[in-house]
Amino acid sequence: MNRLFDADNKLNRFLAKVFDCGILSVLWIVCSIPVFTMGAATIAMYTVTLKMVKNEEGAIVRSFFKAFRENFKQSVPVTLIGIGVYTVLFVDYLVVSGASAGRILPGIVCAAVLLFTAVYSYVCPLLAMFDNTVKNTFGNAWKLAVLNPLETGMFVILNLGPHIYFYLRPDHFFVILPLWLLLGPGGLSYIMSIYFRKIFDKLIPKEKGENE
Repeated sequence: MNRLFDADNKLNRFLAKVFDCGILSVLWIVCSIPVFTMGAATIAMYTVTLKMVKNEEGAIVRSFFKAFRENFKQSVPVTLIGIGVYTVLFVDYLVVSGASAGRILPGIVCAAVLLFTAVYSYVCPLLAMFDNTVKNTFGNAWKLAVLNPLETGMFVILNLGPHIYFYLRPDHFFVILPLWLLLGPGGLSYIMSIYFRKIFDKLIPKEKGENE
């Protein structure tokens, strides 16, 4: 019975992680409301979840807002690039799918969405983990997406999956939305951070050697 209330109990550690992911989800949603702050909120969320994987996160709320402030200026162009590219691709898809263009042109647009998402999935985690310029970060994101195809495929599915599901099953939208808002952003960020840390940890010794 005493083990049930032990802080080191596996169940308690799991519930603590779920609770932390819930807090992160709320923080991310609130801080993303102005839209142009979405990049800073995403980088801040990954800053925390990348540390959570190693149990190094400290105070969740304080760590989130610290990372949000530190990365705000750099995050704005990242946000604008993401919004701009996805908007153009979405409009292109509406145009070609409604212009009797067959399946080839819509397929090309969908492929472009998958390709951009594959690269973009790495951008915010990279900025959360390493100090670099936006230009170099996109270049490194492209390289990592190509070098880690299995993980990249999973990131694309996790990032696009909820949007595709809501698009295909709009009748489930208001049923699943509360759960998604509570745990979705933080939970997916934590799951992906497990794999991002494995990828990024391979880069750290090399980077230290170069600095020395």
